Amino acid sequence: MARRIYQYIFGFLFFLLPFGSQFLVYDTFSYAAGGFSPWMSFFLTVPDILSLIVIVIGIILYLSQKILYFPFPSARVMGVFVLCLLPVLWIESPLLHFLWILRFFFYYQAVAFLCFVKNYKTLIAPMVLSLLIMAFIGILQFYFQKSLGLSWFGEVAFSSDVLGIAKIDVFDTKYIRSYGLFQHPNIFAAYLFLGIAFLRRFQYYRLSYFVFIPLFLTFSKAAILALCLLLFFEKKTSFTKWYPFIICLVLFFPFLYARLIEEASYAERWQGIGESLFLLWKYPFGLGISHSVLFSLQNTPEVMDVWMFQPVHNSWLLLLVELGWLAGGMVIMGAVTFFKKLSYYWKNVFFALFVISLVDHFFITSPQFIFIFFLFSAFAYFDSLKSSS
Repeated sequence: MARRIYQYIFGFLFFLLPFGSQFLVYDTFSYAAGGFSPWMSFFLTVPDILSLIVIVIGIILYLSQKILYFPFPSARVMGVFVLCLLPVLWIESPLLHFLWILRFFFYYQAVAFLCFVKNYKTLIAPMVLSLLIMAFIGILQFYFQKSLGLSWFGEVAFSSDVLGIAKIDVFDTKYIRSYGLFQHPNIFAAYLFLGIAFLRRFQYYRLSYFVFIPLFLTFSKAAILALCLLLFFEKKTSFTKWYPFIICLVLFFPFLYARLIEEASYAERWQGIGESLFLLWKYPFGLGISHSVLFSLQNTPEVMDVWMFQPVHNSWLLLLVELGWLAGGMVIMGAVTFFKKLSYYWKNVFFALFVISLVDHFFITSPQFIFIFFLFSAFAYFDSLKSSS
């Protein structure tokens, strides 16, 4: 009975993964600085609510003895979470840091209940349905070059004349990149990449080729490279798997070339890495989550809008800067241990994700993608265990 309940719960979760509705809860820094920045705020998101529901149901089932085992975190995992809480002792906004660590704990605990799902193939249908809906949304956004009015579902309101929206200049025309229901095209691209990996794991190759289109319409360089790596290391040796990739590459070449020669994005990333290495040396015990953005805001002499300040575009470096050498190092060691336990296929997928994480920060800063990443990680782990048995 309990297994069936979680079968339905996680099927529902996989369907709702890309819905990005969020509600502002905490914004002390932004008002103090005279502007608004999502990096210095805390939003209540759909994954927050869903993870809490999963945990509450698990507690009820455990207390009513419907399940005899509760997937408590190990002592080592709890030790890592305690270490991650240490910066609250000295940072400027301990509440913001505490809320983020609590969020990470809830996500970790919620996805642990995936162990009660007996047949993982039942998760395919809701995942595929949700993925195809997102794919169509991404294609339509690029076609109409504006948002589709889906703000209730988490869509960002955008058009070509809105500041801060991801665009490409091609043939003297500005084109908006596809967002899906995510806060940025790069996050949408990473989700689509995971969706493609999911489809190909269960040999839905033709459906995965269709999802190539919206992924290319995000024009995310890292995600396209990740897809290339996935195809290259895949055991499926037929060269036909490259045809859809090459066709998309040729069709969208002018846009991709325009993305490749964007000098501003490279300069911003290198500047962020340099500043983060300085912070890592100066604050070895961690600045606290979101506090690296606050540090940049307080120590930049130029007058800039608050929304222009972003975390460093490297998830691992950001992890070390905000959690410190000790806690961040423990998380990295755990990630390496997790990677070693994966099957050959999922190792390829997570290596490609590692490439994306080297050039972006949403593995640490986007609640929507963090929950997706946690859920896919748990799925990959349990699927690898099942494959090896």
